[in-house]
Amino acid sequence: MKQDREIRSVQNVVIFDPENASDDLKKSLEDEGVRILSLKDVTEAGKRSKVVLKPEEMEEDDVIVVNFTSGTTGYPKGIAVTNKRLMCQVLNLQKHLPVTREDTTISYLPNSHIFDQVIFSLFIHIGGKVGYYSGDQNKLIKDMQDLKPTFFTTVPRLLNKIYM
Repeated sequence: MKQDREIRSVQNVVIFDPENASDDLKKSLEDEGVRILSLKDVTEAGKRSKVVLKPEEMEEDDVIVVNFTSGTTGYPKGIAVTNKRLMCQVLNLQKHLPVTREDTTISYLPNSHIFDQVIFSLFIHIGGKVGYYSGDQNKLIKDMQDLKPTFFTTVPRLLNKIYM
């Protein structure tokens, strides 16, 4: 389904390595007036920033992350996730999953995937370890053999791909 709705609120896009981004991507972003930044640019700007938010200053209703849907079932949309909502999920999972600081998980879902963010936050909360896959889902099994995670979470789409 072609989506022809404009997203006018996007002003900046952070790309890990803009030199390796396709020229078509850069041109389409620039044509829309979107500024392309490297992760290094953002990191340096953060170091220069005078704004400091300490964890103890965060409120329950502060937005901690905005997750964007892929648009597979409609138009993509951003969902504001509050500190309270994320931590409720983390603490609920902690009650029901036998995860300890000795455990390791592998992160292979997109960073914008809320499920991956909750699992990542859980592991950081308990002091566990998170490893990242190589970036190629076809090599996920090899990545798992190298990392040897003790805890693996997945989504139906990947299970269907493995089954096929």
